[in-house]
Amino acid sequence: MALISDGLRTSNVPALLIGGHALSAFGYQRATIDVDCLMAMSDVILQIEKHQ
Repeated sequence: MALISDGLRTSNVPALLIGGHALSAFGYQRATIDVDCLMAMSDVILQIEKHQ
């Protein structure tokens, strides 16, 4: 998760952590192995174009 977080921060892509990992920040335990992030589509498109 640190790799994803660092990559988003380095690329200046605003994102929200959602799903099971976000719940743990509020004290709710939920077993999960994936990481869910919410990002604006315009930021996603910009990053795709930047790395093509």
